[in-house]
Amino acid sequence: MLNFATQSMHRFNNRPGSPGRKNSRVRFRTLSPLRGLCGLLVVVTLVLASGLVCPAAAIEFITREAFNVEKSSYKAYPYRVLFEKFQNSTGAEKRQIRNVIILKQVFDPEIRQRAIAAGAKFETYYGVIKTINRDSLRLWLPESDTFKDFQVGIDRLPIENKQEYPVQAANIDAYAAVVHILDNRVYKVEISFALQSPDTPQVSRRGNNNLVSWQPPQNVQAPSGYLVFVNDKLYKTVTGTSVEVPRSPDQADEFFVKALYTHRQGRIASAASPTLYDAASAQEIKKRQQAGGVYQQITTALGRSDQAAARKLLTDHQVLLSEFLGPERKALILTTGAFFKALDEGDRLTALRPESATNLAAARKAFQEAAETAGRLPAEFNLTEVAGSRLNNTAALTVQLTARQQKQKARDILEQIATDLKPG
Repeated sequence: MLNFATQSMHRFNNRPGSPGRKNSRVRFRTLSPLRGLCGLLVVVTLVLASGLVCPAAAIEFITREAFNVEKSSYKAYPYRVLFEKFQNSTGAEKRQIRNVIILKQVFDPEIRQRAIAAGAKFETYYGVIKTINRDSLRLWLPESDTFKDFQVGIDRLPIENKQEYPVQAANIDAYAAVVHILDNRVYKVEISFALQSPDTPQVSRRGNNNLVSWQPPQNVQAPSGYLVFVNDKLYKTVTGTSVEVPRSPDQADEFFVKALYTHRQGRIASAASPTLYDAASAQEIKKRQQAGGVYQQITTALGRSDQAAARKLLTDHQVLLSEFLGPERKALILTTGAFFKALDEGDRLTALRPESATNLAAARKAFQEAAETAGRLPAEFNLTEVAGSRLNNTAALTVQLTARQQKQKARDILEQIATDLKPG
């Protein structure tokens, strides 16, 4: 069909003595599949030389089905006429004719086998197409984890896409592909399956662990496994659809999962699932931080002997402090609460009227308990003096009460004597 040893195309004339060099003619009387396919590459070379294809420009994918229903007057022409028109055309018409010639040959169901029988060397590569344009294709080979570059040189690339995926140059790296090569040029691209991510990932609590789970992607190709990432680092490779991850009390972890697919002998990971965030741990960390802030406010208030402010903070944040403080601070807060409880009880008994020795004795006992409790707290809390002051005050009240009671008793005795001495 094309003489691939030259950059010119001519009608072939079988008559003896026909003009022109024999190695620059084009044979049309018989169709040679090998010459046809190699001629396909020459067409590409000619077009590149004439500037019809812009390097790195966008490329169009076309399937056999789409090509068959495509309306074009050039499709009905025999190759002889197409090559003549290609030789004599320019610009957009030349590009259109070139595309028809290429696609007719690639989509011919017999031409590949006939070409192989004639000695054409086809190569097949399995991997993921990372970039593609009219100039070149870069393929990632998962078996060796290497990249391989091929020439393209056409603007309408034949593609086999049985699942009818919405493949474009911008998203082609989301699919496992088979690239067919002839003479280091892309002959055809085959889309095997989509590299779909795991569905509906979620995270929940299970004891001291986080349970990360997901659903298998709805895909023609089932994953062979899953890669589970914790804080952007690979944690584990599993074959099931869930995994338990130990939970750290001081860290809210992030999780995502990738599906792992087998493509021939290579393994390809999908894009990551939506990132999951351990919101429960994050909320707990926030609460612990808040509790720590309140604790600091309490100790500051006690340090300046502002017991009223400290007591209000204890009352307003009782649940927060009891649930989210660390063990040592929580113990100090509970002890401080016990101190104020004993102090309040002593104050209540002291305030009862009429005063009684019984109430004052009970108050003294409460204040003594408060003093002992204060002794278990840091000195900077300044509570020992508070309890001591209450004890001293109770002792003074007790002395005063005893004195009043003794005076009253003496008056009662004198009154009784006076009453007894009155004449009957």
